Amino acid sequence: MKSKKLFFLAGIILAALVVLLSLYYINVAAQQEVVGYIEERLGKQNIPVVEIKARGSSPHLWLEIIVRSPDEKYVDPILRHSVRREVVLARQRGYSIEGLSLIFLNPQGEQIYRAEMPVYLENILPLPSAKLDDRVTRDMVVEKLNPEGLSLVKTEVTTSDGIQTLSLRLVAPSLEIANQSLPRFMSSLRPLLVDLNTQGAQITLCKLELADEKGQTLLKYVLDLQLDTETWWQADGLTESWFPSPPAEADRMSPYSDDLQTGTPTVLPIDTETPTIIPTDTPTSPTTDTPISP
Repeated sequence: MKSKKLFFLAGIILAALVVLLSLYYINVAAQQEVVGYIEERLGKQNIPVVEIKARGSSPHLWLEIIVRSPDEKYVDPILRHSVRREVVLARQRGYSIEGLSLIFLNPQGEQIYRAEMPVYLENILPLPSAKLDDRVTRDMVVEKLNPEGLSLVKTEVTTSDGIQTLSLRLVAPSLEIANQSLPRFMSSLRPLLVDLNTQGAQITLCKLELADEKGQTLLKYVLDLQLDTETWWQADGLTESWFPSPPAEADRMSPYSDDLQTGTPTVLPIDTETPTIIPTDTPTSPTTDTPISP
């Protein structure tokens, strides 16, 4: 009788182990699948990814993506947004991703930026139907875009994954002229793109860089009409009046060392990237990732 009970108990334990091992391997497979997908997507964009890891279990996977920044002075907002965009769209395509830890390293391998971001789908907007090719769309942009005293030196439209990306590069003769022209130019940019899309274009992303005549970057900016967000970095001294409200403290990127303690981020709207803010004595220019106001 005792032996039968022991065999029965051993069977239950064995069955439980089989179930646990099955769940473990299913979870590992889910992690590997989403990591492989994101690696492929970011690799196609030549984003300098150092490592991608997944933690947690489906449907509550949390990704950690480490990127090497090509610049020591700031984290490129276009790179930052590209990573975040791919993670959000991966969730839309059915991958169980609950959040993203995004880390940037400087060229020496030191951590200079970290953001903890839940992944939401509420703000994803439908894509317009493309009727115009890239050349026609570019010609329309050149014809209708008013640089407001800035020099437009690059206008490029490319199509990938069914969406059009507009890349603009502008040059300002001086910081003073940049500060005078930028508010007018930026306030007209989004309405222009929306109007062009009603005429048959499919401009989903707009990537913009403003530099001075010496080639120093004054502003890097990306507008995502599908995710309804805009992200930017700007140099010290460049006016912030082009944006309707100043960036929240939690949106300011701060370089830091390992011995500094993490501060408490400001509560932001649900689709806003909320970096972990680290105290620093070094003033820095704001980097933001902010939902567009209706």
